Parts: sequence; structure tokens; C-alpha cells
Amino acid sequence: MGLKEATAGLHSKAEKTQFSQLIFSGTIPEQEYAYYLFNMYHIHNALENKYELPHPSLNRCKSIEKDLGGLIKLKMDLTESTKKYIEYINTLTEEQWKAHIYVNYLAIVYGGQMIKSKVPGLGAYYNIDNMQECVGAIRAFLTDDMSDEANKGFQFNIDVLDNIWRTLRPNGIWELGNYETVAQTATAININPMGGNKAPINLGRL
Repeated sequence: MGLKEATAGLHSKAEKTQFSQLIFSGTIPEQEYAYYLFNMYHIHNALENKYELPHPSLNRCKSIEKDLGGLIKLKMDLTESTKKYIEYINTLTEEQWKAHIYVNYLAIVYGGQMIKSKVPGLGAYYNIDNMQECVGAIRAFLTDDMSDEANKGFQFNIDVLDNIWRTLRPNGIWELGNYETVAQTATAININPMGGNKAPINLGRL
């Protein structure tokens, strides 16, 4: 069975999480999207510092920084699932790491092109230069025996997305100000739909 077929089940499950569906709907509030990007930043930072990416245009951290610079943000800790994934990434061999590049970067190359018009802000996270070169560089190191590790990557992503949803929507709905009770460090930052000063997020925080 090929890699795509062997991971199809968990790939589909990741796309059907409540948070993924919220992003695809085009109705995600700016603060929630910024919190999602905050978690993605740290996952990509771990992956991009572990080994060298197969193409320099795949680097996502700088793109996420551009996005976060123009968004209203929540000062909240990373989810526990994000922390667990980062801890796991730090244990990977290079061959294992390649499976997580497949999971986390091809999804942006393909699915991201449909998403970028549906999210608040610049959508820089989904803008990848030299797209075909990037796809070719990733596919060049893929093998079918990576499926077990790739499925672990999909499961980690599912856990992260579900954890973000539960953190931001403990009652299943988005309520401005409600998140202050979700995490001990959670505070509202400039919750003003008309704009104004937007506090920077601490990207170095884990």
C-alpha cells in the first residue's frame, strides 16, 4: 500500500476535526486564528530546527510571524497537545522526521491554497514560493515504509486541533472574554473589532 493510501484514514479525520471545519468555513474569529498560528509556529519551529528542510521556501516560521504581526492575539500558553508533539519531534531521527515534513508541509502546499482566502489577515502561512520545486523536494525523499510514522504525525495534528478547539471553545461556542477562564495565563489583548494597537505575541514562549 502506498503512503497516501496508508495515511488516508487519519488524513481525512484531521480534515474533519471541528477546528479544521471552522477554518474551512471562512468564519473563524481573528483571535482564534492567531492562537492556532501561535501553536503552528512552535511546531514548525521544532521541525525546522531539527534537520534542514528539503527546500528553503518551505520555511513557515517567518511567514507565520508576518501573519501574527497583523492579527489581534490572545496571550495564552501552548496547548498540552502542542507541547507533546514538540517533545516528540525533538526525539526524531532524520528518517522519522521526513514523515512529519510530509504531513505538515504538503498539507500547506495543497490544502492551504484553498484556505488562505478564508482566514483573517494576510494568509502568508499558505503562500509558498517555488511551489512545484517544494513538492518535488518533499516527494524525492518519501518512501512507502514511512506510513506508520506519518500516521503518528496525523494523529498528533488531530490531537492539537482538538485541543485548540477545547481550549478556545470549552462550551462549544466562541464567546469573547470567555477564554479568560480557560487557561491560568489567558488574558484579553485588544479585543476591538475596529482595530487599534495590537500587542505582539511572545513567539519564544513554550
